[in-house]
Amino acid sequence: MAFIRKLVALFYSVLFFAIGVVLVIAASALVPAEDWAGMISNISRSAAYQIALMSFGGIMMITAVILPFRVSKNTRLRRQITFQNPDGEVTISIAAIEEYIYRAAKEISGISNVRSRVSFGRKGINIVSEVTINAGSNIPKLTEEIQSEIKNKVKTMLGVEEQITMVMRVNKITGRLPFSAGEAEEGAGSPHEVPFR
Repeated sequence: MAFIRKLVALFYSVLFFAIGVVLVIAASALVPAEDWAGMISNISRSAAYQIALMSFGGIMMITAVILPFRVSKNTRLRRQITFQNPDGEVTISIAAIEEYIYRAAKEISGISNVRSRVSFGRKGINIVSEVTINAGSNIPKLTEEIQSEIKNKVKTMLGVEEQITMVMRVNKITGRLPFSAGEAEEGAGSPHEVPFR
């Protein structure tokens, strides 16, 4: 199917390039108008040219009608995960999985916000999460906990054995830094001291 899509894309690229060349030549008057009229009259006199052009035009019209439906169908298929169970086919919306990940991550302390994008391919399920973490959290420990928790919950929810790859991006750290009493007293005594030079 990917080969056919590439072939159709190549076909339309060549076609539009050729139409562009013809328009540039016509607009720049490199070929006189009488020659254009002569070419068109030759086409109208020859049955072989007429059949070839009608076939080409018909194929283009059919492709122009079918292509948008195929593209929209492929787009819809990519936005859901389908698998078989003993009672039939089950389809789960990617948006539902992303919402589930949001709610599961919000249950973990130290997370103030999460936004995930889920995609499904031949190699399994890919999750890219952008998180906002509360200040004072141990980021390596927290992100490891989130990744492990989300992977397990998604795998359990979907009941799939496919590999789940998860990428975490910490976009923001919110809240105030927690200070211990000793750190606050040390900082108060020398406000202009620079720790590194």
